[in-house]
Amino acid sequence: MPSKTYNVKSYTYTLNANSVNTAQLFLQADNGGTIAYIRFVDETSPLPAPSVNSNLTYGTAAFRRSALHDLIDMLRNERPVTLLLGDEPTFYFYTGTSEPVGEAES
Repeated sequence: MPSKTYNVKSYTYTLNANSVNTAQLFLQADNGGTIAYIRFVDETSPLPAPSVNSNLTYGTAAFRRSALHDLIDMLRNERPVTLLLGDEPTFYFYTGTSEPVGEAES
């Protein structure tokens, strides 16, 4: 199962009143290139499987709209945020380091 990890360095967050996917995120890596497109779907809509291109440089995923706050919170308040893309396809976020319990973010 080949995979690649990317540090998420920046993101673009859009809200569109004229779209079924009203909330969208575009994630960029160290080099400024977009590594992921994420859309948020209603709780009752089918959840499409993630997809990752063959050279593991770009992925797309859909999350439930209820996950939007958690993902935005991770992007705003954690460092580093890492995205793992795999060929299964795998689309997985993690903070990359262990944090002490009770530590306040500076």
